[in-house]
Amino acid sequence: MNYKKNKFNLGFTLIELLIVISVIGVLSGIILNAINVQGLRQKSRDSQRVADLKRIQTALELYFADTRRYPVPSASAFVSASVNSTTTGLGALLSPTSYISQLPTDPSQGTDVFAGCADTAYGYSYRATTSSYALIARMEIDGAITSRCSAVTACTTGATPWCNCGVNTNCYAVQNPF
Repeated sequence: MNYKKNKFNLGFTLIELLIVISVIGVLSGIILNAINVQGLRQKSRDSQRVADLKRIQTALELYFADTRRYPVPSASAFVSASVNSTTTGLGALLSPTSYISQLPTDPSQGTDVFAGCADTAYGYSYRATTSSYALIARMEIDGAITSRCSAVTACTTGATPWCNCGVNTNCYAVQNPF
């Protein structure tokens, strides 16, 4: 049992390395498809929208505690306005104040965009009177916290973006009074 060691018998062959690398590649591809990365991103963006609405809701309640009314974007009783608009929306009414340091933007757009009923029209909608408000976010996926936009009270009492976009539009809303 006298084994000779030479430099050609050390390590793995090129074929063995290629086989191992290809097996790892196939397994990682299968795992990534099983994880559903796109669905996780959509859930993450929807969670961010819910958190953003809660932040805006807190700012509105602080405003109400100081002034005994909610900010109304214009003279009309029911107004749909862009949350981030610095002239017509909450941006003009709440910023810069101690209520909220910066209004959030939609995670998929990086802005508050109203593009009608397009599948990519995401953002935040705000409607208010001096005694009530509704904050609505259009969601990407259907889930336990979403409902059809037509089920949101504010959608049935006036013109709010996305409310009339059809039966497949999912929304998350916070309203006061509830």
